[in-house]
Amino acid sequence: EYVWRWFVFRKCEVVLGGSAAVTASALGFTAHHVVALAAQFNWPITLLASAGVFVGGATWSWLYLRFRSIWPCYVSHALADIPIFVIGWRLIFG
Repeated sequence: EYVWRWFVFRKCEVVLGGSAAVTASALGFTAHHVVALAAQFNWPITLLASAGVFVGGATWSWLYLRFRSIWPCYVSHALADIPIFVIGWRLIFG
């Protein structure tokens, strides 16, 4: 969250303004995840997961814009990661 909300979002906001910065930082956040997703999944799954990552990134950027704190972003991101970790655990350890 420090990188994508505190740094990238704030820099985008200076250049683009608040609403456009939400979209721009979410696109960067998504591009960052596409690399990892594409290494693990085929393109249809990567594109579907990337749509979810974009929605999450936009939500967390909006939260930063709204509250000017990374804590709401950090906590909600951690909560969103829990089901992903549970699914990964079950896939690996059955």
